[in-house]
Amino acid sequence: MVDQAALYGLMGALGGSIFGAGAAIAVPMLTQRYAKREKRRARLEDEFARVQKLRRATRRLQVLLDPHINLRARGADQSPFDDEAFRHEVDAALEAVEDAADELEVYGYRFVHSFSSDRRSTPEGQALAGVTHWARELAAVTLVLTGSAEAVPGVQPLPPMPLYNEMVDCRRRLLGIMFDRMDALRDGFPD
Repeated sequence: MVDQAALYGLMGALGGSIFGAGAAIAVPMLTQRYAKREKRRARLEDEFARVQKLRRATRRLQVLLDPHINLRARGADQSPFDDEAFRHEVDAALEAVEDAADELEVYGYRFVHSFSSDRRSTPEGQALAGVTHWARELAAVTLVLTGSAEAVPGVQPLPPMPLYNEMVDCRRRLLGIMFDRMDALRDGFPD
């Protein structure tokens, strides 16, 4: 009987040590797995927020350069066009677009900010280059049409709507690519 009690005690001690060793190994592994999942989630949420920031920045630029707002509204109330404020707003909006794009490059996006940059650019890079190019062209034409800037002698300024439509088309292409990425990010969020 005494031998049997000692045997049960030994089995209990061995079982407890095995269980303790298993816990000592499993708990850090589970903790590390949870930490990796949370780190991935934070990274995906940050990328999602940065894609949204680019979307908002391009929308602000589009609204700012809308010819219906800039040219027709001016004609309706005959208010003077504030070219300095317009230039400042366009420069700030373009800078916000470029900054938002630059912030996304950490996630593997490759943006160029002009057509003359890298021809091996990604589709989103070419679309963004189109947005910024047509925005600059449209801003220059708006300044000429409002009388705030002189046209190049012998060159007829282009009508603003085709330029605006080109910019909007480039933005649509950019957002199509970005929305696909946003959907993939949304689907990739761990629960």
